Amino acid sequence: MDWLLAIPFLLLAISPGHGDRPGPHRAAHRHRVLGWASVGRIIRGQVRSIREKEYVEAARSLGAGPWRIMFIDILPNVIAPIIVYTSLLIRCRSWAEASLSYLGVGIPPPTPDWGR
Repeated sequence: MDWLLAIPFLLLAISPGHGDRPGPHRAAHRHRVLGWASVGRIIRGQVRSIREKEYVEAARSLGAGPWRIMFIDILPNVIAPIIVYTSLLIRCRSWAEASLSYLGVGIPPPTPDWGR
């Protein structure tokens, strides 16, 4: 995750493996492959923070299993930051796709996209 965040998105997106066949499906695949690290980092931090809370420790001491703790105690508290952060990423992905289209490795001109 750290190495993926250390290299700028546009440099990875125009690499030979990602920019050889422009198209809308290829652009969506590029954003899926390269865009998960930032969301994953936020989710990981939130889960690590929540699992140390008192109510999770209380559920653990009452005999709740790891699946129950994950789906009942942790997941409902992680959903809000996920929704907020992914809604903020829509704007960033739109700018990135517009930049890639400007460089010639994005979606070809007849196909409309949100970045233009």
